[in-house]
Amino acid sequence: MWRHVGREACAAIRTASARAHSSKDCPGAFQTALHATARQIGADAFEINLRFDDIGWRCPFHYEEGYEEHMLAGFKPDVVTRLASGEMVAIEIFVTHAVGAEKAAKYRKAKVTCVELDLTKVRRSLAYEELRRRICEGSFPARVVHDEALGIRESCEAALATFRPRKFAALQKRRQEERRRLAETERTQGRFREMRDWLRP
Repeated sequence: MWRHVGREACAAIRTASARAHSSKDCPGAFQTALHATARQIGADAFEINLRFDDIGWRCPFHYEEGYEEHMLAGFKPDVVTRLASGEMVAIEIFVTHAVGAEKAAKYRKAKVTCVELDLTKVRRSLAYEELRRRICEGSFPARVVHDEALGIRESCEAALATFRPRKFAALQKRRQEERRRLAETERTQGRFREMRDWLRP
């Protein structure tokens, strides 16, 4: 069964978060409360903005339903959302542990799109309402763990190209420069390996 957070559970999460905020000697309690609160926000917001640092553009992400820790393909994402098209998209909350290679492989195998929100920089003093506002506005960085043909990053870049063409051009130029530097590094390393083999007695 889908499990949605009700008013009582939400109140309990807020209370736990407040206690964790006030506790200076228990960072684990704060991190646990932050993770639970962020899951609840993701489950009932129905619209958040995704901000990819390398793109520098907030991309609106709309969904019809959101549920916490629903069993999906044998594992439980932090939040499971259902788009208007019926597609399922998972949201993972990064507070202490990012999604690793093993879990990312599970998403690829299950063919489920997953986005991770990075909340590692959240201040202990941040109130619930402010946390909710900042998550919804896209103040925290996001990354695509796996994109199953939804084109989340591509849609974000298309919006950037349409509404901020100069910024998009700067992004393309920066990426081209990064590719050039990488290619030059690889060439240098290749020459070094050739020289090392030649000098080897």
